Amino acid sequence: MSLRIALAAFAGREMPAGYGVIGAKFHDMLAQAGATVLRPTEYDWDCAVAISLPAAWVNPRGAARPDLVWHTMFECTPLPSGWVEVLNRCGLVWVPAQWNVALFRTAGVTTPIMVSGYGVDPEIYYPVARVERDQPFRFVAWGAALIGRKNILTAIRAFAAAGLPEDEAELVVKVNAGMGQEIVKFDGRVLPNVRVIAEDWRYQSQIADWLRAADCLLYLSGGEGFGLMPLEAMATGLPVILAANTGMLDYATAANALLVDCPSRERSAEYERRFGGEYWLAKPDFEQTVELIRWTFANRPAAYRIGAQAAGDVHEHWTWARAGERALGGLAAHYGR
Repeated sequence: MSLRIALAAFAGREMPAGYGVIGAKFHDMLAQAGATVLRPTEYDWDCAVAISLPAAWVNPRGAARPDLVWHTMFECTPLPSGWVEVLNRCGLVWVPAQWNVALFRTAGVTTPIMVSGYGVDPEIYYPVARVERDQPFRFVAWGAALIGRKNILTAIRAFAAAGLPEDEAELVVKVNAGMGQEIVKFDGRVLPNVRVIAEDWRYQSQIADWLRAADCLLYLSGGEGFGLMPLEAMATGLPVILAANTGMLDYATAANALLVDCPSRERSAEYERRFGGEYWLAKPDFEQTVELIRWTFANRPAAYRIGAQAAGDVHEHWTWARAGERALGGLAAHYGR
């Protein structure tokens, strides 16, 4: 008999990124792995999975829910103190990356923790063989807004500081509608080879096509619970200049990515407003980022080989099907099925 799982997030319309993708994919990946997935209104489950930030009202103070599995993550340090009590009343905590295990344990979470990773849809994020083209070498950067955890402005400054010929290299930035500007300046000068796309895309296929048309992704995020965006880029064979920190280190290596050291950290005003207290993000090395941009531009065949290695690694280990197998295996082992 298969494990019966009540899933709080059910498949809905296709969403292009983040929790929208995760919530939509969990039903299919668990069902394809062999679980019986129930709606929250159904009964007789072996475990119930909540996908979100841990909310105390789901599991009231003093109540223990051994059947409750909470899937969550965090992107910076420390873990909000209020999370610990809620998670310690669950039967199992489910996180996407090893980074979260260390963070949660340090904060005082004693509940068993399961790690499964995320994945890509290989029919959407399929790789292409990149060759040198008779057009500007296209770097891209990707996030919700120009400011914040994804460090898009840092990527723009690093690209400008690299001093690449303006007619031979460009940077195209994708942000959400209303979160960018068409003209970007650096040291008071307009950057003619930096373009910001400030619009909402409804489908993952739009993002995948955009990534396949690029030559290198700059992803300098200061923290990720897992980092679905760079994984999707790598799946297309795109070389990624990646800030080496947090959950991204579960799949990014020196063989499949151009890693930027993060020797220091900086405070996050965004997380402090949201959760209260002091929160810290990793800070990627700026000069190393600049040098990697220059190296990638000057060594395109070698960069493309790194991208091809990334695509092979992702499609072998980090599809949603593989994530579902890991997840169901961990759930079944914990609940004795």
